[in-house]
Amino acid sequence: MLRYKYLSGAWKRTVVDTDKLLGDLNRPSYQHTVDELFGEAITVVKNEGNIIPLAYPDTLHPAVLIIGTEEETSFEQPLKQFMPFSVFRLPHDASTSDKQKVLNMLEDYNLVIIAVVNTNILASKRYHIPESDVQFIEHVARKKAVILDVFASPYALDFFSGTTNFKAIVISYQDKPYMQKVSAEAILGVHKAKGALPVGAGGFAAGTGILIEKSRLSYATPE
Repeated sequence: MLRYKYLSGAWKRTVVDTDKLLGDLNRPSYQHTVDELFGEAITVVKNEGNIIPLAYPDTLHPAVLIIGTEEETSFEQPLKQFMPFSVFRLPHDASTSDKQKVLNMLEDYNLVIIAVVNTNILASKRYHIPESDVQFIEHVARKKAVILDVFASPYALDFFSGTTNFKAIVISYQDKPYMQKVSAEAILGVHKAKGALPVGAGGFAAGTGILIEKSRLSYATPE
């Protein structure tokens, strides 16, 4: 083994120039590729009345509800660039009084986009989506038109008692800033969504996926 290592020249120390490595690894064109790959995965499993991509008629008065954090998320930013959205945020397992405050504030809106964030990959931990969150989301969906976007495993859909009360359901798989951004863009029609469920979940068969075509121009970073 050592003889062949010697013959191959593997014993020679080669100096690698790392001066421009960081810049090379972070080229703007690479970020575009990352966005495209994330967009390929985003899966719309329900789209009642073709509510996605969002149009902007005078009758639309939308709000965004973030479940899982009280901090600003990458999901909100693209939405606010295109439309005047009000944003409400609740941590996981929020108090009853805080949930009621949000419900009261949502009374003035006729569409609520709910993003479930701050999740994990552990099925044994319910992907960090407590039952109280599920019940609250279902309560909102009974009162308002809701687009649900889940940044977790599609198996999280099995936590819900049903999907009939949701106008649209999006599975975005990973709770990553890039995924949040591109998923919001798909809801707006700024980014194509063409993913399909890899497994059956929530009453949807494996392979389910509704194609959402790009219908709006996006803000982009020049390369």
